Amino acid sequence: MTTGKELEKAESRATVPQRIDLMPTASIDISYLSEEQQRALRFEHAKGMINLTTKAQELNMEAAALRQTLDDLTSTAKSVAEDGNVITATTSIGRTQVTISTPKMQGWFGGRRR
Repeated sequence: MTTGKELEKAESRATVPQRIDLMPTASIDISYLSEEQQRALRFEHAKGMINLTTKAQELNMEAAALRQTLDDLTSTAKSVAEDGNVITATTSIGRTQVTISTPKMQGWFGGRRR
């Protein structure tokens, strides 16, 4: 005879997914693992997905900062070029050299005559 507790456990197990979706088209079958192992694996998978999402957000913020920095450098370089000068800029996100020449500056590169 089945007790109420056993029935409850069987019902809850039936509603818990027996696979882990890795990507929209890929998953792994974990039905052969014990309930404890499945729970631990789903927990680790969820933690990994959170870490992946966090990293993606960080990279998006870095890309936006780089885009803004390059836009600012381009604007500054344009102003400097209009005055007949050349600009070399170093940023905290790496070395970025922007050189813009105008018809008045032909023959000049990086402040040195060719």
